[in-house]
Amino acid sequence: LWQAWESSVCNPLNLLFSQLWQAWESSVCNPLNLLFSQLWQAWESSVYNPLKPLFFQQWQAWESSVNNPLNPLFSQLWQAWKSSVNNPLNPLFSQLWQAWESSVNNPRMNPLS
Repeated sequence: LWQAWESSVCNPLNLLFSQLWQAWESSVCNPLNLLFSQLWQAWESSVYNPLKPLFFQQWQAWESSVNNPLNPLFSQLWQAWKSSVNNPLNPLFSQLWQAWESSVNNPRMNPLS
């Protein structure tokens, strides 16, 4: 047991313990480290902090936003886009594009322009 303890990282006299302790002391995860304190204060005042009113305002705005895929309006707009002639993946778009390319309304095809 003594030998196990002497070589243990929990033994303050062990070199590895000393290295781990120094790493911890300078770590941003150590609440006693100044950098931790700075990062914590930045987080507390951040809009990404769920405890901040601004975060809630932005979250509510996002929830009702048409950019939110969980919003039914997003789904409706997405379905409308999928079937839209402006959607390049829609076969109708391809047909209209080919018709335009060969059309006399296309400035590149009109010899009079």
